[in-house]
Amino acid sequence: MAPDSQSIVDMKLRALELKKAGDVEGAKALLAQARDLEFQGLSAEDLDDSASLKKLAVSLKRKGDLDGARAALAKAQRLDSPEVAAVAVPSEPSESKPDLPTDRAQTTDINGKLDNEETFETEEEAEIATEEGPVVFSEEEMLDFDMMFEFKKSGMDVPSVEDYQAKALACKKVAVKFKQHGDIEKAKDSLKRAKLFEAVMTRLNECDEAEDEINEEDEAWLMKELNQDDSAFFDESILFGDDEVFSLDDLDDMDAEMLKVMIDAGIKIPTPDEVLDLSQEKKVLALALKQDGNLVGAKSALVESKSLRSHADRLKELLEEISNGGDEEGIEDLEKLLLLSEVAAEVIPELKKAIAPAKSADELKQEVLKLREERRIKEATALFKLYKQALAREAEAAELEEQKKILSILCEEMQIAKEQERLFLFYERFIDSRSGALQLVKWKDYTLKCGEATKTVETNGSKSVVLARSGEATNMLKINDDEDFVGSTSDPTDERLEVAILSLVDIHENKIYQKMQKEAKKASAGGSDKMEVKLCLRVDVVIQLPPNEKKSDENINLSFLPLESSRGAATVDFAPSQFVTLPRGKSQHAKIIQRRIGRKRIQISVLHVHIPSEKPSSWLKSWSSKPSEEEKEPVLLGRVVLELKDFLIKNAIAGDFKLIDSGKRELGGMLRLGLQVGAPFGEVKVASSTGDDTARTAVDIEPFSPMELNAKV
Repeated sequence: MAPDSQSIVDMKLRALELKKAGDVEGAKALLAQARDLEFQGLSAEDLDDSASLKKLAVSLKRKGDLDGARAALAKAQRLDSPEVAAVAVPSEPSESKPDLPTDRAQTTDINGKLDNEETFETEEEAEIATEEGPVVFSEEEMLDFDMMFEFKKSGMDVPSVEDYQAKALACKKVAVKFKQHGDIEKAKDSLKRAKLFEAVMTRLNECDEAEDEINEEDEAWLMKELNQDDSAFFDESILFGDDEVFSLDDLDDMDAEMLKVMIDAGIKIPTPDEVLDLSQEKKVLALALKQDGNLVGAKSALVESKSLRSHADRLKELLEEISNGGDEEGIEDLEKLLLLSEVAAEVIPELKKAIAPAKSADELKQEVLKLREERRIKEATALFKLYKQALAREAEAAELEEQKKILSILCEEMQIAKEQERLFLFYERFIDSRSGALQLVKWKDYTLKCGEATKTVETNGSKSVVLARSGEATNMLKINDDEDFVGSTSDPTDERLEVAILSLVDIHENKIYQKMQKEAKKASAGGSDKMEVKLCLRVDVVIQLPPNEKKSDENINLSFLPLESSRGAATVDFAPSQFVTLPRGKSQHAKIIQRRIGRKRIQISVLHVHIPSEKPSSWLKSWSSKPSEEEKEPVLLGRVVLELKDFLIKNAIAGDFKLIDSGKRELGGMLRLGLQVGAPFGEVKVASSTGDDTARTAVDIEPFSPMELNAKV
């Protein structure tokens, strides 16, 4: 007995109620049951409609009746394909049939998997099953979202994204042709049909992400089923709106010609300014949501604002292309292009003559002399002016080239001088203080002279300075090495660790310091005095080794203050070295150090210590709620972290180290420092002061002849 159609409708209504009540699984099961009841007791022989046969195939597949599902699908395919139908439905019974193979034939089930245990009952089924390609769907079936969704969910092959895109593109091309022939209504219909293909394609892709839910599409399908509406799942009002306003998201895939078709078809197109206004509204909304603490909503609104701005730019571009003629008149544009090419062939040689390189002064001079000999005084006078201009132009070019050469030489000399300053700073501290200090003064003076000569050349020209390498003895020395010579002259019997903080370089580029400056300027914006942060530096050194055996849980702490003479300079020099005893041997302290040195560190912190301001009177201080300057914590400008295990294989660590934060992010500024011990801690024996000298690195030093930088009077 066939099920009552009203019962099926009631089941679908019940499924909708269950879904709204939150019972998604129950709604889904009831909906599937209603679908199965529609085809209860029916077989492929009872139906002659391709769409109904495919729905029957889905229902039978769900019940596990693969033979019935295959038969329904095969019949649907025969109805869709005239060639197959001619074979599958003969007018008269065939007198003879070819013998089927005795072994089991391979078939393709509804999921596309090979099934070696199934055999074909008829020749027609075999021909259909071995037919190449997927099931052929008509355009109306492709637009039936319900059918495509059910087939896809059941594992059947459905049209791919490329298939839907091809259909949409074909409809758009048809729309353009109708428009060119003046049939706007048909153009509009074709364009809407293209949108329908794109909409179904999008919804099918979305079903991949949430195909186990009964969502808005399922509810819409239920309502369509209840209303017994067999039209396409998406009607035109959903795509275009009641006023036929197109979607801004389509602009990315649209050209000027397609947009013009939509405009001519009467579809309402917003102006770029209207879209920009919407973008601004979203931006204002994002700001309001952020102020309310709704960061997720603010971010979403901001993304929409940026997307609308991009759509406005694209819309403006397409409208400008339409106003300029677009590409409708392709043949005329091609003719214009050919005409322009012919004109260009005549004009370009003349333009090349007009913009030919200017003649040199010698060439112009020869032409002036020739004109004078020919008594063409007027022409010769005019050309003589060009000759003077050419002379001035060539003299200027020569001067610029000469300046470039001189400045390049001075730049190289300045780089050498700055590097020697750096190296002799280490040399003076760790090798020879007297000789190093003398060379340090000479190289600093040479750096200043190179800088002054550079400014002179830039201001007064190349002839203002004479460059010549000095042949006289200047007693300047040049180190042909890096700072690895540090520790080369240390005493192997010395059990002290020397810690030298030499200088702090480029501290004004430090991000923390720059932030302090900005905050100070903001704080003084309303006052009469402009505040500026004056750095009061201190360098703290923490050596993760105990000061003695009794304080084995403590660290060694040192502090360095800058020299008074270098305060406020770009490079800040610090006080002399400090020494820490790290004993060797068999004492308890020595054993602790030997045990820990391979896994401990030295942490060096650069701090800005707040300068105490003039103390307020006692009654004013009692009313103040802000902490005094003495109570403020130092500001960390950056740190340098060194591994003590390096002292297991060498006796010195020296160089320029960038300031970093706790996440090893560079903050700006460098700390120039050096540390040395008498001998590496990894040695079994402490070498004598004489027996180890041959293995030590000698400092490679040679005389240097500086450039004589004499300014012309």
